[in-house]
Amino acid sequence: MSALYPEYYLIKINQFNDAVKDPLDEWIYFLKHEEIQEHFTACGLQAAREKLDVLKLSPEERAAYERYMEDLHYQASII
Repeated sequence: MSALYPEYYLIKINQFNDAVKDPLDEWIYFLKHEEIQEHFTACGLQAAREKLDVLKLSPEERAAYERYMEDLHYQASII
């Protein structure tokens, strides 16, 4: 029955008191502060950290990074 009626949860991040006790708290902290602390271990946060680092680049730095990544893909396709 849950496949027909999915459950939705509303998380009020502005009411989060920044007390990180479990992986869900780590994600809420990330959503509230746009920051991932080094000691966080929640599943998926490492990938989010990498994406966040790219998103925080200036437009020029991001374009250079994307060119670099495209070059890596091109070199890998040659091999």
